[in-house]
Amino acid sequence: MPLERLALELRVRRERLDDFIDNKRVMSLKLAISIADTLQCEVRSLYELTPSDV
Repeated sequence: MPLERLALELRVRRERLDDFIDNKRVMSLKLAISIADTLQCEVRSLYELTPSDV
């Protein structure tokens, strides 16, 4: 799904999604759940965990 469409469906700014992608901002759990529901995926798949994060 294009980011513009995702932003519209979530009612957030496209720039906010870009910030998440660029690791400039941390997603709230509530928004992560909304994104996962919209994309029909697991919340964990929205994150890249490194060994130091576990």
